[in-house]
Amino acid sequence: MTAAQDPTPTPPACLLHRAQAARADWLSGTHDLHPFAALLQEARDLGEEHLEMEILSLYSRCLGEQAGDVAVHALYEDAHRYARAHLTPTRGGYRLARTLNALSTVERRQGRLDEAMAHVLEAHEYARQHGDLELRFLIMNNLGGFLQYTGDDRHALARHEEAYDLACQLGRVRYRCISLTNRMISAARLGEHEAVQALHDELEACLSDPALTQDPREFRSRAALALHLSLHAQQRPREALACTDRGLACIAGDEAGAGRIASELHLARAANLRQLDRHAEALTAAETALKLAEARQEPLDQLAAHEELSRLHEQLGAPVLALAHLRSHHTLQQARQEQQRRAHQHALDADLRLHRLEMEIQLAHGRNDELQRANRELQRLQDELRTRITHDSLTGLLEREAFRAQVNAHLQTMPAHAQAAMLFIDLDSFRAINDLYGHQVGDLLLRAFAERLVAATPPNALSSRLGGDEFMVFLPSPMTEESVEHLAAGLLGALREPYRAAGRLIEMGASLGYALAPRDAHTAATLQRQADLAMHHAKRSGRHVLNFTPEMQRERDERLYLERELQGALARDEFTLHYQGRFGLPACGLAGFEALLRWDHPVQGRISPDKFIPLAERSGLILPLGAWVLRRACEQAVTWNFPARALSMSVNVSALQFEQPTFVQDVRAALQETGLPGAQLVLELTESMLLRDLGLARQHIQALRELDVQVALDDFGQGYSSLSVLQDLHFDHLKIDRAFIRSASTADPEQSGGSRNARTVLEVMLHLAHRLNIHVTAEGVETEEQLQLLHELGCDDVQGFLLGRPVPATAAGDLLGPLP
Repeated sequence: MTAAQDPTPTPPACLLHRAQAARADWLSGTHDLHPFAALLQEARDLGEEHLEMEILSLYSRCLGEQAGDVAVHALYEDAHRYARAHLTPTRGGYRLARTLNALSTVERRQGRLDEAMAHVLEAHEYARQHGDLELRFLIMNNLGGFLQYTGDDRHALARHEEAYDLACQLGRVRYRCISLTNRMISAARLGEHEAVQALHDELEACLSDPALTQDPREFRSRAALALHLSLHAQQRPREALACTDRGLACIAGDEAGAGRIASELHLARAANLRQLDRHAEALTAAETALKLAEARQEPLDQLAAHEELSRLHEQLGAPVLALAHLRSHHTLQQARQEQQRRAHQHALDADLRLHRLEMEIQLAHGRNDELQRANRELQRLQDELRTRITHDSLTGLLEREAFRAQVNAHLQTMPAHAQAAMLFIDLDSFRAINDLYGHQVGDLLLRAFAERLVAATPPNALSSRLGGDEFMVFLPSPMTEESVEHLAAGLLGALREPYRAAGRLIEMGASLGYALAPRDAHTAATLQRQADLAMHHAKRSGRHVLNFTPEMQRERDERLYLERELQGALARDEFTLHYQGRFGLPACGLAGFEALLRWDHPVQGRISPDKFIPLAERSGLILPLGAWVLRRACEQAVTWNFPARALSMSVNVSALQFEQPTFVQDVRAALQETGLPGAQLVLELTESMLLRDLGLARQHIQALRELDVQVALDDFGQGYSSLSVLQDLHFDHLKIDRAFIRSASTADPEQSGGSRNARTVLEVMLHLAHRLNIHVTAEGVETEEQLQLLHELGCDDVQGFLLGRPVPATAAGDLLGPLP
């Protein structure tokens, strides 16, 4: 392979990729800044100045969102010195401005107001020169925070409203949420209570926007503080207390990393509790607020906490402690007053400077320039709106209707004898990935999947995300079936390569089906339906790629027909039960029956359970069907006087039926209403249904045992964790799958080795079950050789065509014989 072909990233590219991954990890909630220091050192060792600044920029954004610590300030100063040394307003001014703006946030929170204002105003100059909306938003938001910190909420509200307008222009939901929570706090302090509620409603709408990838709890905690301020001012302490409790619940478990909001919420809670005369609880909340404020070196919060604690100790009759906190409050207040005086002066200077800059901008540009800029902005907004309407917000791929419209337009103009293809792709087990890693990682994977999809398809292909984990690709003509097959195989290979998300390597499989136009369909909707059908066949068969065939359509039509007919089959009395005997060894005497459901359709005749049972499970009709089978089988067992004959009736239970909360109560009701003792009923459960929720299985099986109902593990040996199931759950019966019986008794000389292995496994199963006091039934016994083998191995019961096929109740009754 030549150097040009070498896919291994260069060291700088690797470093930048690792820095971006570290930033993604930080955003996902790790709040670990250590990787950045090592990456910076590596960049410096390589002498890559540009790369060092890229890493510092990512580092700075994390530090700015976690500002307030002295150590963090020192690290930020390092970033600032580097930016000053290597950047100028004309070369890298954007990064320098971001560094200055973020540094001002750190300095403001530490009370260094002179430096903070100087840096933010310098950053504003660069932002104005570069015309960057995002940077202007960050700086305007910072200015609003500065004014809010100094108590000038009227001017702070104005700045946060400007920041909100910029956030709307950017189309960034996260920025809108930041501005809305800041506006709520200032409006609450100004007594604009109706505005607070209106802003809260708008915030909730933003938090439900799918485009918001950040954890909404941060915004809800700040909104809770704002609502508290409003309700507290209206003398509604109980409602205000509920707000602070909601806010604290949002940051539960991470109060140390939540920033200043944690101490503010505890302090607010203390004030509410004091108003409600719950002084002991208020004292605890205020002390917690003071500890958090001291840990973050927040003088303003310390001041308020000492004042609240002094008031509380005075009301609790502890004058010494009240005086101590009053003295601390007085000391902090003196420093605070001087700080406020300087802060108000800086705020006034900032306002004057901003107004002067705005006037200069207006004078520098004529009316024509303004009009051109407005037209460009309008065009940009129109393009953005059109893109939002026609494209998926998460992946950037075409939205469903826009995709169909473009496909139909191509099909209508496609030359005669040409051929196009529609591909339907579905991710395998994506829901499990979401459950395991969270929806944030799931969204990252979907975006990465979409990028690979576009890269692996021809430039003229159309790609769409239908929603969830389903994607469509349209390949315009000319396409042959062979070329589509080849492209689909390569596409799946590229999509299955591991993905890196949030610092993890995650593998995702996919299944693909395709249909051809005009051979299979002439419209986008029909092509999509046919490709979807082929994809589901591919997923079920494990072949991963399949093309649509008319047989698939016939099967689908038959399935839909049966689903419709199934709806009223029970009411039309089309179902019956057949009974297959279970016989004890060695005498082959009758030990009981298994009730098996049969559907006799008036037109189609006898329909196989393999066809209608899966349909009933998918539609939910298995619940009334299962209840009917259970009750009917119990009634038949009573009619045949099973208690006197010491026989049992076995009934199969579906997964959906077993998972119902009322399952055990339903079994109890069937026994009570029919009069059948629980000991005469055996419920057969499959391993796969039990593994879906072992806790629920354990609970249900224990409750069934209290009813004396016997529990059987059906089709034993088909699953991959049968031994763990036997260990975790208690069974009365074990039914060995027919496949083991057939393998163990084969007479084919070429398979003698496999037969010996199967016999050994069968022998181990029987030994294990008997050591666990479990009764064993072998299914599918069809030959004398199999019967003899099972007798020799010590099997308890057998069931199969050799001794008895499933028969109606009248024929099954003939097997009973006289009562003992």
